[in-house]
Amino acid sequence: GSAAAQAITARIPQMSESKKTGLATELVKLATSKKPPLPGVAEPAVVRLIAALNVPSTAEFFWSRTQPPTHPDVRAIALKAVGGFMESPTKDQLGKLLACANESDFRVVGPALVLLNRLPVAAKQADEWARLLEAPDVGARKLAVNKLGEIDSAAIAKGLIAQFTHHDRPLKEFAREKLLKTASGRTALIDALIATQQHEEAWTLSRSMSTVGRAGAAGTGPDPAEP
Repeated sequence: GSAAAQAITARIPQMSESKKTGLATELVKLATSKKPPLPGVAEPAVVRLIAALNVPSTAEFFWSRTQPPTHPDVRAIALKAVGGFMESPTKDQLGKLLACANESDFRVVGPALVLLNRLPVAAKQADEWARLLEAPDVGARKLAVNKLGEIDSAAIAKGLIAQFTHHDRPLKEFAREKLLKTASGRTALIDALIATQQHEEAWTLSRSMSTVGRAGAAGTGPDPAEP
């Protein structure tokens, strides 16, 4: 039970590395056993205990627990645990983190965003990250705007323009600031202004375009005085 797990956790600082590794191996076997399966109510305590042992060889176990149908509470523990082992994620691991960030349950989204925020975005990964521009969680969208906003790409600019229909005003403003920094972004703003027929959206776009002349072709950004 959780009381037993807490008692073991309290003794971890006094354990040798070999003892930690041996215990972690046994607990992973327990957690992954099909006959008998680990009761669902016990899983969070066992997974939390494995995480507390902090044994690098358990990393793959935790990655396997970051995705559905694992319970969100266990997924949250697993995401925090892989953060301790992750330096440069593989393509598959990055995909798992992005999938978690693209959900609506903040128990899963939150720790995924913490890990994603640590990572640089290569231009060749932009399409994968761009999925977050449609994420249910506004924090995930803001992270994507921050990571992708200065990549000069028509596809990214289109994704930033799409933020103008979101209800979160700071998100819209952030997307607007990023659009002004690239040639593709400024072109997308002009095209959107021409195409829009919605009064509020037109006002937002017009306000953006009023700074384009000052931003200049070099992409120097909006005037510091622009609200």
